[in-house]
Amino acid sequence: MSGKSMEKLVKYYMNFGLSREEAEKFARRYFQELSKAQKVSKDKLEEIKRFALTTLPRSDDFRVKYDKYDVILVQVPAVPQVKRTSSGNYKIGLLWPGAKGSIGGPWISAFFSSEEEANKVASRPGDFFLLVGKVREREYMGGPTYSINVAGLIELGEEEVPEEVFGEEGFAEE
Repeated sequence: MSGKSMEKLVKYYMNFGLSREEAEKFARRYFQELSKAQKVSKDKLEEIKRFALTTLPRSDDFRVKYDKYDVILVQVPAVPQVKRTSSGNYKIGLLWPGAKGSIGGPWISAFFSSEEEANKVASRPGDFFLLVGKVREREYMGGPTYSINVAGLIELGEEEVPEEVFGEEGFAEE
C-alpha cells in the first residue's frame, strides 16, 4: 500500500464529512485488514517452502518465483529495528544479497501488517527466513532500493538453510 493510496482514501472520506483524524484512522484500519486478507495460507506456505529450498541454490539473485509471488531468503541483522509506518505497517531492514547495486548495501525493507510477525523476525538476529510477497525496486539518490510487502513468513531452522547458498556464516553485514 502506497502513501498515495492512503491519502486518496483519507481525502475521499474527508469529503464525506469525516475529520482528518477519523479518516486516517479508518484508512489505516482498512489497509491493515486488506493486508491480512491477502496473507498466504499455512498450507500454501509449506508448498512454497519445499519449492524454494530446492530451487534457491540455483538462483542468481536469491529470489525464486512461485505463482504470483517472489520468495526471497533473508537474514536478520545483528541489531534489527522495527518501525511503525504512517500507514500502520511495521518495517524492518533485512539482509538480502539480491539487492545488488543498492545504494545502502545488501538491504531490503520488509513491510509486515502484523506487529507480532515483525517482532518475531526482529527477535532472532542472525536467523534466516523466507519472505513471500512482491519485491519492488525504486530509484533513490541515483541507485536502486528494494522493498517487499510480506504476504507470508517462513521460519527456517539451521538444517534447512542451504549452505551452498550462503556459506557457513551467512551474510556479512556491510
